[in-house]
Amino acid sequence: MVAEQLLRDPALFQRAIGSAPSVLELAAEYCGHCLAETQRFTAWEAENVDVLRSHLRSMLCGGVGASEADPGTERLLGEATRARARYVLDWWRIQQATSVEEAVALYRERCASICPEASAGFPAPAAPPAPRQTAPSFEATPRLARGWLLSAAAAVKALAVSLYAWLWPTPCQPSAESLLVVTRRLYEPLIEKTVDTEVKAQNLSGSQRLRRIAQYRRQVRTPSMSDVLQQPQNVWEIVEFGLDSAEYAVQAVAETFTQLQRQRTHPVLVVVDDWNECFPCSEYVSIRYDNTRFNGYIPAYHLSMPRALHRWDGRKYRRGLKLCATSWQRYKRRQYRPELLGVQDYEIRTVRNFTQQEFANYVMYLRLMNVVHKFPPEDLEYFYMLTQGNGWQARRILSTLY
Repeated sequence: MVAEQLLRDPALFQRAIGSAPSVLELAAEYCGHCLAETQRFTAWEAENVDVLRSHLRSMLCGGVGASEADPGTERLLGEATRARARYVLDWWRIQQATSVEEAVALYRERCASICPEASAGFPAPAAPPAPRQTAPSFEATPRLARGWLLSAAAAVKALAVSLYAWLWPTPCQPSAESLLVVTRRLYEPLIEKTVDTEVKAQNLSGSQRLRRIAQYRRQVRTPSMSDVLQQPQNVWEIVEFGLDSAEYAVQAVAETFTQLQRQRTHPVLVVVDDWNECFPCSEYVSIRYDNTRFNGYIPAYHLSMPRALHRWDGRKYRRGLKLCATSWQRYKRRQYRPELLGVQDYEIRTVRNFTQQEFANYVMYLRLMNVVHKFPPEDLEYFYMLTQGNGWQARRILSTLY
């Protein structure tokens, strides 16, 4: 909020710039820290430059990165993403370039002036491939105000795509194809077993064995949903395709949630009840989990739907919100540590105790669900006083007595 106010009021910004750190000091501190840790943008963050720009505005005002940030600014991005977003502080240097190659040269020059020992390890590509998207013209799109970048999101996004395609030639695969690299690992033991049999039969050397394994790995290809459903018009086509084609159902679930995260047309609300039950082992068994710490049972977060819901990834929804509720109604209370799942303290809310009227409705709900069978209505006030309106304690006592 402070950053937005400064952007709308230039006079207020001029008064505040005297007490805030200068842009060069922020760039030296943040970029030097990031270069020392060799952090890079991920593909998702590069496509969400508008979110990074909002975060950048807060950092330029000294809010994010300090010991105490303004309310709301620390929630825009996570800790690791926040550190990588500091690279954007140096993008005002790129605005002087007329091509991607010149932008890279200016960027390396700036990095060398801030942190020479870290930038010395940057390899210079011999022949950069042609970028997938042409870099925008910098004559009219960006605007500079005291050295910090204010540009249209489309121009910065186009530059990010071109810059990353030039620096890191590994292309970002479509979301449906991204499952191939992970799924292909399932066949590695089978490939090695087949090659070992051929080594014994044909008396192959060690180098020939490695080349044979690499050859078979290139030939193995997991069926992809994008081969059949090449250009879906909307998310509902993906859902219908997953319902009709059971062999692609897992990919359809993952692709549906990915599209819901990226779209900006409709507001999305994802509510997960009993979120803590996504992490223990399920009741399903598989021989793939024999002789493992799961004792033959499939972990719940390896199943298709819990796998799509168990991550604390509400920040990935461009226009959406994700709520997760934890409860222990049927099982013993486990040692639950939200910080291991990436949940911060300010993101946790505890449901308050019931009021007297809500407690009466809760007891009626337990009666309808056959949890309580013969509960006398005249004892409502007594048990409300005994449990103080705590739903978990009330369920435990009433199910035991009635």
